[in-house]
Order: sequence, then C-alpha cells, then structure tokens
Amino acid sequence: MKVERNMKMDNKDTVLENFEEAIDNFNFKRVHKAMKALNWKWANNYGQESVPTIKKMKDTCRDLINGIIYGDKEIGSCRTGGFYVSVINIDGLVDISFILEKSVGFVYYEES
Repeated sequence: MKVERNMKMDNKDTVLENFEEAIDNFNFKRVHKAMKALNWKWANNYGQESVPTIKKMKDTCRDLINGIIYGDKEIGSCRTGGFYVSVINIDGLVDISFILEKSVGFVYYEES
C-alpha cells in the first residue's frame, strides 16, 4: 500500500461520512467484472491468488481510507491493487477510483 500525505486532517468524521457516501455510490460490480475479464488477481495472506470478491474490494477501500486518516492525521491518498482512495481537500471530499492505466508527463525546460 502506498500512502501519500500532504495536509493536516482535523475533520475525520466528515471524511468518514464522505467515504461512506463514495463507497455506496461506487460501482464495485463493474470493477469486479473488469477484473474477471482481465484475470486480475490479488494474493491472500497464504499466497493464493484469486479475483477479489466485492466484499474484499470494499474492505480494501476501508483499509485505504483508514490508512489516510489514522496514519498520522494528515490527508492525502492511498492506493493498492488498482484502487486509489484520496481525500482531496480540507473539506474532506473523498474520491475512490479503480485505475487500469495512468500516465503522467512532465517536461521541464530550464530558462537560458
């Protein structure tokens, strides 16, 4: 699990409420269907691999949000297994994403 933090968190209750709203509206069935089609598997504690159940996906998202808000009381993002959970502003807005591919480009030019 990768954790990125950048701002102080003083609004855990709001974040948790927003997380519950986000998780209720997230289409886990669609992600599960994609994972099955791609044969995208997660390993369990015993090294066995399988496509995760919807319950496991939701539990993983809960672990991610807890990693953000209880880690060291800062907000930011956490990701694992394709899921990306972030608290993206000081008002506690929560974003849950499942990312199949991502690319970021940045070209830096020094002024001469």
